[in-house]
Amino acid sequence: MFLKYLFGRRIKEINVDYNNLQLIKPDIRYFSSFRDSYREYRAHKVEDFGYYKVDTLVDFRRFLMMADELDRGVNLQRYNSVQTSMFWLTDGLNYLGSGSIRHHLNDHLRVFGGNIGYCVRPVVWGNGLGTIQLHFLLMEAKKIGIQTARLTCYEQNTASQRIMEKNGAKRIGRVVNRISGKDRPTFIYEIDLTYY
Repeated sequence: MFLKYLFGRRIKEINVDYNNLQLIKPDIRYFSSFRDSYREYRAHKVEDFGYYKVDTLVDFRRFLMMADELDRGVNLQRYNSVQTSMFWLTDGLNYLGSGSIRHHLNDHLRVFGGNIGYCVRPVVWGNGLGTIQLHFLLMEAKKIGIQTARLTCYEQNTASQRIMEKNGAKRIGRVVNRISGKDRPTFIYEIDLTYY
């Protein structure tokens, strides 16, 4: 690993081991790497999606408890959520991205969020990891029993659109969601999991 500069701050650059990519449940072994990703999002001024803000081990333990409860479908009202399984993309050494599979959809999730959400940490953007991660997540969604996965993304997020389309997604609609006081045109996609 070596350092590069982003907005005047030193950021670790990662050499990804593509032969060891895997989805795992959130794990304390990756605490430092996960925390670094949060700092990368802040440096990129990415604020309008739900990455988890973890600065300390206490924060991280709370996050792990939340992930476990959501996965088991308990205390869902506390988190204002549906049953959700969280996964991390890793290469055995580094946290590379997060994915969430929502087992069921409510009215809000049908137009914003869908069954699957995912993100790749900024330091590895543009290396094809989003496409690989979504493929892995779709296989997990099929194991859960989801037959048709719904996904959404902002209209201007062409990178996410390409990732979904490479994984067989078809655009089925467009809505305008109100997020953080702003109108956000959003595309809705679906993926038939028969082939996964």
